[in-house]
Amino acid sequence: VADDEPTQTVLAGRKEGASFGTQFLYAVITVGVLQLVLGLDDMLSATIAVIISATLYLGLMPIAHLRLRNHPARTTPKGNPCVAPFTELGQTLKLAFTTYPECAKYIALVVCCENGGGAVGIGLLTIYAQNVLGFGFLETGIISLLLLLLGAPLCVIFPKITAKLGPKKSWALILVMFVVPGVVIPAAFSEPGFGAFIGVLVVYGVVGAMQLAWYITYLQPTLLMLSPADKVGSFIGLHGFCQRIGAIAQPLIYAGVVQGTNNHRVAFATGMIWVILAIVVLLTIDFDKGKRDAE
Repeated sequence: VADDEPTQTVLAGRKEGASFGTQFLYAVITVGVLQLVLGLDDMLSATIAVIISATLYLGLMPIAHLRLRNHPARTTPKGNPCVAPFTELGQTLKLAFTTYPECAKYIALVVCCENGGGAVGIGLLTIYAQNVLGFGFLETGIISLLLLLLGAPLCVIFPKITAKLGPKKSWALILVMFVVPGVVIPAAFSEPGFGAFIGVLVVYGVVGAMQLAWYITYLQPTLLMLSPADKVGSFIGLHGFCQRIGAIAQPLIYAGVVQGTNNHRVAFATGMIWVILAIVVLLTIDFDKGKRDAE
């Protein structure tokens, strides 16, 4: 972890760029080889893709963990090991609201973003595209290929953008990339066809790449900028917990709307509620004050 936000953003950009590049190679294997070269059907291709993914994970993750440097914990949780982490989460949440309110607002911003786009958005787009536009494994795979191909360099160049814009304008730019697919896709693409495929490919393959790459790259640098140095581990834990738990909401809303109305367009459009909330929260965050509080 770097000591300053610009350096941390550069490191995050390189890390996420490498991640996008690796995922692109995986997508080339699963989409390019299985479907385009071997001509396998959707179900068999998806099954083999999952097997390849699980094999890579089980093979590479132990190697990656063995190469991590061991950093001694700043504090050792006391008490029941099943209860202590949640106790510390509660204490950190209270500390965030009372002493580091800008960091608390930022975590709320992240929860809104997780539901309004990001990985949740990609998952819901796949459901929308399959049920409304008739996309199969090949079409969604091609969109993923373009997103990952563009995402890798976009991660690397984003630190240069944030250096000029600063955190507030950088997050405003990211939220613009949330608005575009959230509005355009349900409004413009509701019928199967080649035109719909090209449209979604451009909107989510290009704009979605900007959204996901820049959002993921800037998550941790912003958190570290607003977190106290002696509590950074606790705040990273709180951030991750809220990010994962918070992302449950929109898939449930989407499923509820579809069950109640059988309308995937309306269900997909409900994600914009979270984006609007994210914009409101962003307007209340004073990043300069947050940095001063964290020092």
